[in-house]
Amino acid sequence: MDEELIDERLGNISGNEKYQDLMKAGIFEILTEEQRKIIATEKEIGSITLSREGKIVSGKAKTENDKRCTEWLQKKGVLSALLVNNVLVVIYNTDIILPDGVQNLKEKGRAGEFDVEQMATFTDISGSFSYIEEKYKPEWVQQNVRHEIRHAIVAQQDEIFSQRSNKKGRRLLDREELYGQNQEELRQLSYLDELHSQFLDVVEGDIDGHTSFRTIDSRFYSTETEGRHIDVASSTDEGKRQCESLFYKLQGMILLKRMEESGIAKTSDFDTHIYAVGAILATERSLLAAENKINTIWSKLMENKELREGVDGFVSDFESDPGKNIPEITPELKVHLGFEQRSV
Repeated sequence: MDEELIDERLGNISGNEKYQDLMKAGIFEILTEEQRKIIATEKEIGSITLSREGKIVSGKAKTENDKRCTEWLQKKGVLSALLVNNVLVVIYNTDIILPDGVQNLKEKGRAGEFDVEQMATFTDISGSFSYIEEKYKPEWVQQNVRHEIRHAIVAQQDEIFSQRSNKKGRRLLDREELYGQNQEELRQLSYLDELHSQFLDVVEGDIDGHTSFRTIDSRFYSTETEGRHIDVASSTDEGKRQCESLFYKLQGMILLKRMEESGIAKTSDFDTHIYAVGAILATERSLLAAENKINTIWSKLMENKELREGVDGFVSDFESDPGKNIPEITPELKVHLGFEQRSV
């Protein structure tokens, strides 16, 4: 990624009206220029949908003058091929035909995949067939499209970091070097990458089968390992503590989103705060750095007395559906959100 493209992506947006609520809340200044820009990118990705024909619907997607899109659209079986934030997004249906050059995701039990070498994502809509309606429902897998694009966003940020620091720091392409230099750093980077995509899956529309945010002991995975969140995130006691603090604040943000959907939480642009959290997860390179900023966002939000009282009441009365990826209201969660003192 050249410097001209980097400068274009990170243009000065401090005067943009969309960010006025962050500025009023005292949150805007804690974000880097990259993070401010990615808030808009995250929102754009969150608006992506799939049509009944499996076509990508996005105001920012484009094909004009792009050789890769043209080549993919000429392949038999490709339903859609567009660029989204300089990421190639390809949609197909294995039940009809498996296009040349793509892996059979159905055999892997997956709907989507990100290829960092090609900076491309692939989504198979074959798993969206409704036997009741006897037709494919591509909207069932559109969150998978968003999920994989967000892995690409992290990879783009790794590229920017590596160019600016003049060292190998790409968690996928430089994995062997990072593993040899600092296994703990790679472990945290891998966790934050997956956490970024899955957190926004939950707030936008959960991918079926994921229950990663119910409790701190929920099963999670990264490109390095799988297990409980604190074990996937870090191999050190300090890293596990940072993961715990970070995880409970993310649960809090998910609960705020559920409150907003129920009509209880009233904010001018609450999604901007959600996507600011996503931008932090996509760009910070350690648990400590991500935890510090997300804790600050939570603290700033809770300075609003009306909102805080609303959250307190919502948490006190909330009953989580065990079949859904919604946080369980545990004593530890209440403590970390500041609604209950830890017993001594």
